[in-house]
Amino acid sequence: MGHKVKMLVEMECDDCAFSLDDPDSVQWFGQDVLMNKTEDGALYLHSNEEGDTVGRVRVLVVHNWPPKKTPNVRPNGNATA
Repeated sequence: MGHKVKMLVEMECDDCAFSLDDPDSVQWFGQDVLMNKTEDGALYLHSNEEGDTVGRVRVLVVHNWPPKKTPNVRPNGNATA
């Protein structure tokens, strides 16, 4: 049987698969990747120490989203006028 551990983490995304210049791309990354709103809702924590996946992550809150470069996109993905 597994254990639940609540953590507050900060992620640095050097090679993120979205463009800050594209509101649709920012919405996709925020909703489908960070908030796990995909078909299987999977975001996994990998440990280089273990060399394997440690567990599945359920994102509870995302702070500072969207990135400051896209002030015209709300966290829900809706563009402002």
